[in-house]
Amino acid sequence: RGVRRAVEYEVYIPLMGKLHRSLLGVGSRDEGDLKNRRRKFRAAANHLGGGKGQDLKEAQISAGIREGAVSPTAWRKVTQLLNEMDKKHSLPCDRLGYLVKAGRAIPTTFREE
Repeated sequence: RGVRRAVEYEVYIPLMGKLHRSLLGVGSRDEGDLKNRRRKFRAAANHLGGGKGQDLKEAQISAGIREGAVSPTAWRKVTQLLNEMDKKHSLPCDRLGYLVKAGRAIPTTFREE
């Protein structure tokens, strides 16, 4: 893991801007759709403070969450992990760790709710 982190730090970070520029347009429709769904999902999670139950449910459904999987907490733990990943980590190995944690939190949260 230490070697992977060092390689990503030395290679990925300096090339990150060039990589993003070269990939613009490649898969941008799918990526745009994913970003839009993620934005809606975060809006649903942030909506908890002043939203009513039905509004929260509709916000999650519009984000692509099927009706049977709507969470009364708007998947708060999962959203917190994804937000923390976005704010604090740029190396792929770090982001992967957060994605694994978020993936594991989904069935646990579903069972608990």
